[in-house]
Amino acid sequence: MASVTMSESKPSGFMPAAFRNATADALCMVAVLLLVALAAFIFGSAAMQRVVTYAAIMLTAVLGLQIFSGNSGIVSFGQAAFVGLGAYATGILTMPTALQRTALRDLPQFLAGYQLSFFAALAVVLALAVIVGLLTGTPLLRLSGSSASIATLAMLIIVYTLLVAGREITRGSQPFYG
Repeated sequence: MASVTMSESKPSGFMPAAFRNATADALCMVAVLLLVALAAFIFGSAAMQRVVTYAAIMLTAVLGLQIFSGNSGIVSFGQAAFVGLGAYATGILTMPTALQRTALRDLPQFLAGYQLSFFAALAVVLALAVIVGLLTGTPLLRLSGSSASIATLAMLIIVYTLLVAGREITRGSQPFYG
């Protein structure tokens, strides 16, 4: 009787080939984006730096949306609510106190008079996003399909209304600079 032996093949690393290729592609893309950003900030004008910064912000929002929608299959409109909350919170927390006194005269006492560094504000905004995410995400986890999409749209409308109605904090529909 002939014996059949299977050759022992050792995997070439701890990751499957598809994941390894995707990781290499992602790292190459990140390297190219970092080089473009670095070149824009070293050699570019102030206008070019603003364009690259805006593009990086939009890329972050789009990637967040793709990661959520791609993994869950739910189209989320609420992503923009988190972008808006983060933008306003960062703007308020990093705004110089002199500008706060003139631009946001009615700012609540717990926010007035504080100017944080960007990284300190980033930590506060991250904590805010986690809290809001837990409060809104817990009920949304029970929904699926189009009802979840409609609920995320409702969340976006609620956050937008709160940001526009909160004139003391956000200046309402007037431009905000920080």
